[in-house]
Order: sequence, then structure tokens, then C-alpha cells
Amino acid sequence: LTPEQHELGLELAETLLMDMAPAKRRKLTLFFVVINMLALLRFGRTTTSLPTEQRARLCRFLFDNPVGLLRKGFWGVNTLARLSVYGQPELAPHFGYLIRENPDD
Repeated sequence: LTPEQHELGLELAETLLMDMAPAKRRKLTLFFVVINMLALLRFGRTTTSLPTEQRARLCRFLFDNPVGLLRKGFWGVNTLARLSVYGQPELAPHFGYLIRENPDD
């Protein structure tokens, strides 16, 4: 992503978050704290300072976690991250996504 596309993705995610009920935003914030704590416990670093391979291992751990709440929460975070990319129609050709004018056709 270019810096402009990255910034637009952040704006899309922020817009969605601002439309959330405050209680849901607090839960999401708490979940990010939990993710950071898990990174600290497993790797001795926060998520933002993890090398790519350790970050990928943490993601796999959360995606496949036997604790349903962790797994579901992380899938929700994944959905939010994807929105920041898939919500930019001009990026669609880069990942093979065909946008139809009328989805019912």
C-alpha cells in the first residue's frame, strides 16, 4: 500500500469504530490490550515491535485458539483490518476483486 492508501484505510476503520457503541469500542480496546499482553508473554515484546515471523505466529495462534472468545475476537479484528483494504475500490484490481455496479445482476 502507498502511504495515501494506508492513511485512507485507517480513516475507513476509524469511521467504523466511531459508529460503534462506546461499550463495543471499550471491548475492542481491551482486546487489543490482551493481544499485546499475549505477545509480551510469548515473545517478550509488544505486537508492534515483533518481527514479521513472530507476528505471523501470534496471528496463527489467535486464529486457531481453542478459547472461543479469543478466536472470535481475533476474527473480528481481522475483519476490521480487511475493511481498511477492501473498502478502497481502487485497490480491487490488485487482489482480483471484481466490483459489480449492481450486485444483484
